[in-house]
Amino acid sequence: MSLEDRIQWFENRSEKHPVLVKEIDSNVTAWASLSPWTNYGAYARTVEISIFIAPEARGKGIGKEMIATILDMGQNLNHRVFLARIIEGNEASVRLFKFFGFEQVSRMPDAGEKFGEKITPIILQKKLLLRYLFQNLILFFILLRYKIFIFFILS
Repeated sequence: MSLEDRIQWFENRSEKHPVLVKEIDSNVTAWASLSPWTNYGAYARTVEISIFIAPEARGKGIGKEMIATILDMGQNLNHRVFLARIIEGNEASVRLFKFFGFEQVSRMPDAGEKFGEKITPIILQKKLLLRYLFQNLILFFILLRYKIFIFFILS
């Protein structure tokens, strides 16, 4: 990916798809982003998490910090399904995402190519349904109270 490609990628971000950057001593040591899974409207609340940790910063908890923060940001933006695409064999990344409750939902043999080699991505998924369950429970109790109130008025 060229510098121009990276600049264009960064400039095409939206409020719903933020980029989080971690600097240590004025050096970028990590970044995480949320990107649309697809352009189809039915999947508007499904996003892909991308994350990069500089080799010298790995194993220091920065990955956990970045994922926790970007998940929180995504939840506040009302995203409900988060996907992570990881190249098979990258066990450190798989462990990192599984720590946050991601589960493998797909394996795509030879679906990509990197440095002239075929790669097999796996897809991990996390659903954030608790917020929506809580909102629906509140609505249920409001309606229940309202119906009870109407029942007493009509009886």
